[in-house]
Amino acid sequence: MRDRNATATRPNSGAFLVEAAKAGLGVSLEPTFICGEALKSGALIEALTDYDTYDRVARIVRPENRPLSFRVREFSKLLMAEWSKQELWNIG
Repeated sequence: MRDRNATATRPNSGAFLVEAAKAGLGVSLEPTFICGEALKSGALIEALTDYDTYDRVARIVRPENRPLSFRVREFSKLLMAEWSKQELWNIG
């Protein structure tokens, strides 16, 4: 049975969700640049650390019978170089 006094929200702000989690209203999956300070201060703890979340994924789709153009090849190199770096907010 549903609680008649409960309200439903659809937040689109990671900061809002971090504050809600800090208030004990639930669990939130947020990137560390949003919740890092709360984790460092102990206001939040990491949970379910044995589970993988998501990674950034980009795929280049092209016809097999054509060579890769210079622009696409250079763009794919750029993506690989940028996305393989460790995020600065996770260092330390």
